[in-house]
Amino acid sequence: MPYSNSPHFGSRERREAYSYYVSSDKIKGGYAADDFAALHFVNGKLERCVSSRSYAKCYKLGKDTEGKLFLKRLKTYFLGEKQHQEDFIWNAPCFEYLREVEEEAQQEEVKPEEPKADTQTELLQPQQSEPLPQLPESTESTNNATDSDTQLQR
Repeated sequence: MPYSNSPHFGSRERREAYSYYVSSDKIKGGYAADDFAALHFVNGKLERCVSSRSYAKCYKLGKDTEGKLFLKRLKTYFLGEKQHQEDFIWNAPCFEYLREVEEEAQQEEVKPEEPKADTQTELLQPQQSEPLPQLPESTESTNNATDSDTQLQR
């Protein structure tokens, strides 16, 4: 690619050295990335900047038409956000087959099995059950605590 590149741009030494070499025309202007940030190129052009930490950024460094050094912070997408995971990771071509499988599964109609005739008649007939036993009604007050209950309350 026709650009220079500086990784670990968050380091003061790297930032100063890269700026010096670009300003003195020892290397061409280009791109820089902090730790945990990456530049994604497609066919020689910058497609996007991504990071695995919210604070990590990418930059473009070069000379303007007047020969002055410029540093521009580029929009960097934090991959920890669900929206960016969907956009950049799961929608990537390498996961296309998963999307196709999922679409096929959604298009197929799942037909429930029809119950057998014997089962159906059994379900329609009311089942006879024995009446539930009734608890005897207590005539004593419910506030009477036994010795073990008193110990538990302490």
